[in-house]
Amino acid sequence: MTIDPSTLFRLDGRTAIITGGTRGIGLAIAEGFAASGARVVVASRKADACERVAADLVDRGYDALGVPCHVGELDDVRRLVDATVERFGGIDVLVNNAANALAEPIGSFTEAGVDKSMAVNVRGPVFLTEAAQGELSFLRIAVADHCGNEVPRVAFAARDHEHPHVGFAREDMHIIGLETAMAHATALHAVQD
Repeated sequence: MTIDPSTLFRLDGRTAIITGGTRGIGLAIAEGFAASGARVVVASRKADACERVAADLVDRGYDALGVPCHVGELDDVRRLVDATVERFGGIDVLVNNAANALAEPIGSFTEAGVDKSMAVNVRGPVFLTEAAQGELSFLRIAVADHCGNEVPRVAFAARDHEHPHVGFAREDMHIIGLETAMAHATALHAVQD
């Protein structure tokens, strides 16, 4: 049975960035958001994949942009935000989906492997969220709508941690802590405005 995402909720007039948006879960999220009316920005390290996915979405009648971005590179992160704002005027939803698996078993971690994984899985989302924060109108709207009684949270897809590679579990906890702190800070800011 296939579920039509456009029957579940509408995102008309909203702009969503999806990192890791050219395949797998990220592509499914991008397609679902587009089908629900969102303007979609798909980001991935590979320019050709970004162009291909964006062109496919446009061919299907959706408003989409592909932006090459290695989220572990801060200049790329800033370009992603700038390109999105230039094209669509703002950002409403940010899906930090790009990931780099630390494919090293416990007891065999290397400094280079951990650095690479942390750059994409923690550092990238931290600075992408920071760069996008001033454009994330959805957070301010959600906080205002709830009068500070409820702090909005960004949803993260659960990952399978039943294997010896623990990098994702550790890194997800960093991001969940960051998002919670940013949501609280944004809530305080919005309530004071």
